[in-house]
Amino acid sequence: MTRPIALANAKSGNGSADPELEQWCARLGIDLRDIGDDLEAALEKAAAEDVPFVAVVGGDGTQRTAARIFAERGVTMLPVPGGTRNHFAKALGLSDLDVAATAVESGSSRDIPLADLNGETFVNTAVIGWYPEMVRTRERLRTRLPGPVAAMVAFARHIGRMFPFEVELAGERHRAWMLWVGNGRFGLDPGELAERDDVTEQVLDVRVALADKKFPRTRVLWDLVRRRLADSDHLERFVAAGPVTARLHGTHVAAALDAEVVDITTPLVFTPAANHVRVLAAAPPAAT
Repeated sequence: MTRPIALANAKSGNGSADPELEQWCARLGIDLRDIGDDLEAALEKAAAEDVPFVAVVGGDGTQRTAARIFAERGVTMLPVPGGTRNHFAKALGLSDLDVAATAVESGSSRDIPLADLNGETFVNTAVIGWYPEMVRTRERLRTRLPGPVAAMVAFARHIGRMFPFEVELAGERHRAWMLWVGNGRFGLDPGELAERDDVTEQVLDVRVALADKKFPRTRVLWDLVRRRLADSDHLERFVAAGPVTARLHGTHVAAALDAEVVDITTPLVFTPAANHVRVLAAAPPAAT
């Protein structure tokens, strides 16, 4: 068995390697490699090697692709935050390089469930509605604007374009402006919407932002600010331990999977725990 591998965009904007990441890899005996222009090819190559684990430095989109490939190949991964939000790595307690080093040194691992939408893996969330188009605009703007600025401009452009759509879930039809599905149970209060307490829970958190009354976005946001989202009349929510089918008009729909936009053929079938990926943990899993 050869040395562990770390995959990263090893070159920064000024053309030099990230010294902190280089030192981290050298201290832990990890072979640092540049992902390059073909993420899937780099992941497939690493997965084919006989290594103890592969550390993947990147954001949620990169982690999503890595989790899918490594789950299929039975490879242990170490998600290291290197993107904008890093929800997946942080949900695992892997907030920075120091904590990731602790995970390497402990050698402890656990299996994390991956959700599926029509054959596409997602590690955090899948979103239908206005959000995917906003993400597409944001990514186009990032070619000429800093990331945070691109995000703000994209949000401003799309905040007034939240067009309602019809969706059928569990035999009930809803007029909605967003369908949001979480891999596991997520929070309901401000600051907790992207957080989950148990990354091993094998359920889907399904939320429909309703558009059946005037000013639907304002109403649900007001309930969020008042910490009343759990009892809101403007949000339908349920937790499912099995597959959930959503039927919409049209044959295709854009879905944002971990903030990466994918075109999906309808109907949409969301499946919890469709696969599992083994990840290194910062501490041994709690006994059950």
